[in-house]
Amino acid sequence: MSKSGKGGEDPAGRSPLLIAAGFSLFASFLIRFFWEVPYSLIGTYPGDIYYVYTQHIVRQSPYPLEYPVGIYLLVGLTSRLAGTSYDSFLFANSLILAVLGISSTVLLRSLASSVDLPKSRLFLMWILSPSFIFYGLYNFDLFSTFFSVLAIHTLVSGRRGLSTIALALGTSVKIFPVLLLPLVLSGQSGTRMAQFISMFAGVWAAVNLPSMIFDFASWEYPYVWNALRPPNIDSVWYPVFELIGQWASILSVSLFLVLNVVVFSHYKMAAVTRANATRTAALPFSIFMLTNKIYSPQYHLMLLPFLPFTKVGFRLFYLFDIPNLLIVLIWHSPFSIIAMPFLVSIRHFALVAVFYRSLSSYPR
Repeated sequence: MSKSGKGGEDPAGRSPLLIAAGFSLFASFLIRFFWEVPYSLIGTYPGDIYYVYTQHIVRQSPYPLEYPVGIYLLVGLTSRLAGTSYDSFLFANSLILAVLGISSTVLLRSLASSVDLPKSRLFLMWILSPSFIFYGLYNFDLFSTFFSVLAIHTLVSGRRGLSTIALALGTSVKIFPVLLLPLVLSGQSGTRMAQFISMFAGVWAAVNLPSMIFDFASWEYPYVWNALRPPNIDSVWYPVFELIGQWASILSVSLFLVLNVVVFSHYKMAAVTRANATRTAALPFSIFMLTNKIYSPQYHLMLLPFLPFTKVGFRLFYLFDIPNLLIVLIWHSPFSIIAMPFLVSIRHFALVAVFYRSLSSYPR
């Protein structure tokens, strides 16, 4: 056990954890800053920060881009600060995302300390993971990651209202944090559930309503676009869509709903504790990644923070995360047509095992 909550030894580590997080994010920045090098060698995608820069600033294309309004507000801010230089734009966005990545690590360290989690698990399954290093500044996902971790941290501290607000803000940036809302509502009376749902809707509306009122077409675009787009080739749902078309969408959504109902009806948490909330947080994200027709590699950033708290071992973790990096690295290679199905299969079978181990991690 840790010595005490006041100044005792932190089992998750102190400065080494944050220093390592800083180095990992700096490595991610260098990958994005010198993106021409890997792009010329293997054709890897330079990242969504570059994509937003070329579309929104260089070409002056009006939104819609495929992001919710929270990203639009961020891009508007950083473009004003950075001007028209890509290096300045990258640096401004990277600095904000790095602060969020390190802040997430601080919150995870606090959660880890409260449950005596060995610091090696945060090092190896979060900070030094291939996905954190390569995809940390690949997209804007560290925003939703931060709000998800903040929501769990405030939830286990007994502040459900703040947890609800964090989820609403995170969902305004990317939709993933809303997946944790059942954890906030779990074990609450009907009246309390209604209060938290109303709070979530109110905060979300405060961020989204101006855009909805003045430019509804741009506001709805990312949601319509994602609903109608076909699966990418590195998704296990790709061959399913090839076989049965849009019926696969119905199948994937149905499977998502059924798994969530089964899991959260079985794992009721009338009294949320640090142990059961941190361990159960991985479940809704793993369900989403199993059932969603789109599987973007940066999705790992929403699941990784919570895997150290589960029974997922290091070998299974890297069997899950390393193929996720290799898929992008071989995307444009001549042997990708052979290697891609193999790597996708490994990653998805590992994800099934991750889901099972997360399911069995709940303290009974």
